[in-house]
Amino acid sequence: AVTLWAASLEIWKNVVEGKLRVETRVHFHKVPENLYCERVKLNIDLATNELILSDAPNEAILVKINNKIPGRGLQLDASELNLLYKDKYNAEVPDSYEHLLLDFIDGDNHLFMRSDELAAAWNILTTTLQEIDEKLQLP
Repeated sequence: AVTLWAASLEIWKNVVEGKLRVETRVHFHKVPENLYCERVKLNIDLATNELILSDAPNEAILVKINNKIPGRGLQLDASELNLLYKDKYNAEVPDSYEHLLLDFIDGDNHLFMRSDELAAAWNILTTTLQEIDEKLQLP
């Protein structure tokens, strides 16, 4: 399942201008039965597992997971597995638009959509938006 939403402009009132942040977050479902709550008195439902794909300003892949601490005991911890490109690779990573513009100048179009792909994407999106509008229509 995918959840998409657009925030109202009211939310952006106090945000510092020029601050860019582009990321995709996937929150995984909570486990139906929390086996650890009774034994450890720890509610891991407060922090669900999460996958974060960050594009700007710091390109990274981050996985937040709940895991058991190694050993005989039963202790849980929330951990982060982090691949921050600028820390891992000793090279400057251009931002996504810079990369696309350089590809365009070089004549490399493998990251660009063809017109038939674009039409198919808009067909899916338009149908989805129409369904949302019909269901949210106020009396």
